[in-house]
Amino acid sequence: MKARLPREGGVRRRAARLATTSLALAVIAASSGCLDRPVAPLLPLTTSTETDLLKQTSVDKIDMLLMIDNSSSMADKQAVLAAAVPDLVTGILNPKCVDPSGQAVPNQPAGPTQDCPQGSQREFPPVLDIHVGIITSSLGTFGAFACSDPSVAVCSDLDDHAHLVTRTTPCDPSKGDVPTYQSEGFLAWDPKGTDKPAGIADIGTFTTGLTDLVTGTGQDGCGFEQQNEAWYRFLVDPAPANSFTFNGDVQKIGTDADLLTQRGEFLRPDSLLAIVVLTDETDVSIKEQSFYPTLAETAYHDGSMISIN
Repeated sequence: MKARLPREGGVRRRAARLATTSLALAVIAASSGCLDRPVAPLLPLTTSTETDLLKQTSVDKIDMLLMIDNSSSMADKQAVLAAAVPDLVTGILNPKCVDPSGQAVPNQPAGPTQDCPQGSQREFPPVLDIHVGIITSSLGTFGAFACSDPSVAVCSDLDDHAHLVTRTTPCDPSKGDVPTYQSEGFLAWDPKGTDKPAGIADIGTFTTGLTDLVTGTGQDGCGFEQQNEAWYRFLVDPAPANSFTFNGDVQKIGTDADLLTQRGEFLRPDSLLAIVVLTDETDVSIKEQSFYPTLAETAYHDGSMISIN
């Protein structure tokens, strides 16, 4: 007996009916599922990003920190810097007036608040608000031997604690200090008198003060020069130690409130910060906890310093 095969048209009709039935069930299932969800109006939302390019065309405040190495052999370098101070100060505080070709014109103004001769203009806008302070590379040896041992140290310059230095004479605090702004340890250039109270308005007075600060650093400091640690501690360290003790290991004691006060008075949040380093030695900054025994036994013997250069 032969099986009868359905005609092609019948197969197609059956397949179409099955497909229609499946689609109807899917629509019903989807519709019933949607009815279970909360219905709420959709509000249009627009997001956008705007980018603006801010251009800084001039600097109106500068905080300049000079880190001067005050170890032995630095006297001649400090003398060169002191001799260069007048030109350095004048060039920054009272920029020259130049003609359209860039050549300096005669009859230069005596101060930055005076106008240039007709047909000329300043090389660059004068900065009328500047703080200048000095620190040294001498941070002692964290309580370990020579530069921090009162029984060995013969000069207070061996550890300046990263404080602003204002002495007039190296290794002799009895000679007094260079006058600074409100006795805060730095010079304040203020020809327009905007500070309260006003700072220095005369270029000669400012030049003399900075020259005296440079020569007062001297070369009687610690031979373990920590140039980078000095400016880091003064400008950045959130909790600089007040002192250190050494008893087989280095330990911090307290927080240096005086340093934090000096930092707050010297450094402004909206100024250009300039760090100038004068040294003739390689930086040997190191974590205080690592000083002993890693370097102490190498650098010192019986409280007397041995050359580590």
